[in-house]
Amino acid sequence: MTLEHGRTRYTRGCRCGVCKGAERDYQRNRYRRQRGLPVDPPAPWKPTVVNSSSISSPEGRVVAAVRDELGAAPAAAKRPGLTAVALALAAILDDSTHVRTQPAAARQLAAILGTLSKPTQPRGKLAVVKSMTNQRTTH
Repeated sequence: MTLEHGRTRYTRGCRCGVCKGAERDYQRNRYRRQRGLPVDPPAPWKPTVVNSSSISSPEGRVVAAVRDELGAAPAAAKRPGLTAVALALAAILDDSTHVRTQPAAARQLAAILGTLSKPTQPRGKLAVVKSMTNQRTTH
């Protein structure tokens, strides 16, 4: 996954050097426009591509804890997509540059871990009713 950095990413919460520089240039030109001063010509646009695998390369405490919990989760092996999402959210929680998104990531991670810790056999409504009636008739 590639991410383009600039002023738009700055407004969405990114504080890398490229995004801060783009915001600084925008605010400087805005200040000059409001006061009738000459504006700097815009620099030619060039995309900055960040490799998503380099964002969270070191494994932190949250990622290690989630890996341990996923090892004991019964549905983790059968749902590799949810397992990967849980690990990605754990990486966000370990990264100190994603402070603004950490509460939402924590909430989603808790929901996913709850889903993965449920029993692996899906049971329909009729199976649940049948198991309840069998329990009552045996007493």
